[in-house]
Amino acid sequence: MTEIELTDPRLRRERHRLDVAKIVGIYLAAACALVTMVVVVVIVGQTGSVTGYISDCTTPSGNCYKQIQKTNAENRARLIDGDVATQWCARTSRSLDELQACVTRTLQQIGDK
Repeated sequence: MTEIELTDPRLRRERHRLDVAKIVGIYLAAACALVTMVVVVVIVGQTGSVTGYISDCTTPSGNCYKQIQKTNAENRARLIDGDVATQWCARTSRSLDELQACVTRTLQQIGDK
């Protein structure tokens, strides 16, 4: 973007919104990776073999499969919440700090329900 484009408040808000969405996405991706690693360690410890682990995670009746499905659904909901909060806050925020504070407040309110 050129300097002239960045002086447009609408473009600045959109850019801030996208920056916050990226940050939220990075945190959620890291959380997903951490949960997956924990699930792998727990399941491998419980099944005692890689074959058992693979079966448990690829069969709909397996505990690993069910946990992954649940975690994925929760993470999709969080991504949608983050996107909605970012879009809502971008309408009234005049700076990146205001936008981040608004998104944080909104997500906390959503989480409290």
